[in-house]
Amino acid sequence: MGPKITVDSATMMNKALEVIEAKWLFDMPVEKIEVLIHPESIVHSLVEFVDGSVIAQLGRADMSGPIQYALTYPRRVAGAAKYLRLEQIGKLTFEKPNLKTFRALSLGFEVAQTGGTAAAVFNAANEAAVKLFLANKIKFVSIVELVEYCLNKHSARQKVSLEELLEADAWARKEVKNSVQRIAGSV
Repeated sequence: MGPKITVDSATMMNKALEVIEAKWLFDMPVEKIEVLIHPESIVHSLVEFVDGSVIAQLGRADMSGPIQYALTYPRRVAGAAKYLRLEQIGKLTFEKPNLKTFRALSLGFEVAQTGGTAAAVFNAANEAAVKLFLANKIKFVSIVELVEYCLNKHSARQKVSLEELLEADAWARKEVKNSVQRIAGSV
């Protein structure tokens, strides 16, 4: 993982973005999307059907398998990914995340519910804030504070053009840059 993805994992912004993706990619009502903390990082997704059965996608916490599959789709070929040995894992545990502790995740659910330009602002503000953090210009806790500040200041618009989404993206990046001293202070 690169530095940006590592930071997004630590803030749980990666999961917040996946909530938004799930809503749009699968036309899923936000209230039917659930996130669980899974320390072993073996179960990557679960889909529950109307009859209560669940199908899971399991694999090692390694991107070589998904990258290989993306390159060889629709075929599945032997290669880079190591085989999963559940007997070596022993047990799989799950717990609900604390949405107060993981504010980025809570914001992700709110953004998925809001729709429109909110997702563009959410993503752009996060990218700008993480960039500042990686440059040692803000504290780690300031990332989510800046994202939330931008969302609160933004009036989300629905059914917008690509140009309007790009404008919202640019606005959020500029707003993060302009708000650093006021919201986050400096390192």
